Amino acid sequence: RSTIYTEKLRRRGDVLDDPVEGTLLGTKPVAAWMAPVPELLHASAGVDEAVAALRRTRESVLPVVRGGAFVGLVTSLGLAERHQSDGRSPVALGDLDLVDVSVDALAPPSRVLDALRASGLQAMPVVDRDRRVVGWVSERDLVDRMYRDQRRAIEAREQSSWGSRFQERHPRRRPKRG
Repeated sequence: RSTIYTEKLRRRGDVLDDPVEGTLLGTKPVAAWMAPVPELLHASAGVDEAVAALRRTRESVLPVVRGGAFVGLVTSLGLAERHQSDGRSPVALGDLDLVDVSVDALAPPSRVLDALRASGLQAMPVVDRDRRVVGWVSERDLVDRMYRDQRRAIEAREQSSWGSRFQERHPRRRPKRG
């Protein structure tokens, strides 16, 4: 909202609105916008069970827990490399070299996005202080969120402007140059 006072402050150089608040995720901690965990795998589960879960969820990684606490991520690439190198499957997921990447539930969006970017993973778990998996962040969910935000903005624009609705319904035909 703009008043005489706020305009004076702006001219003086004061920042009245946090620019980060205007972004898609704002300053909300990941716990406020994370998705549910697609599936948890127990460290005692077998590789075949992990492969079935990865297929079922269509994820490239899934969290592995022991006693309820996060111990790492099993990756489809890791399972394929392991199978190709020796052809044998270890008895339990806990015997594999798991990827230990996660984000804290109180982490801001910038930290979460940096962790996704730096890890090269398409998704990662959100953990609490006790390392219990409480949520999931994936590139797919972020793209879905951007798509919904974009659609909402387009619909708002279409609803608010008679001129834009008219132009959409009656596109201007340009004469052909010849």
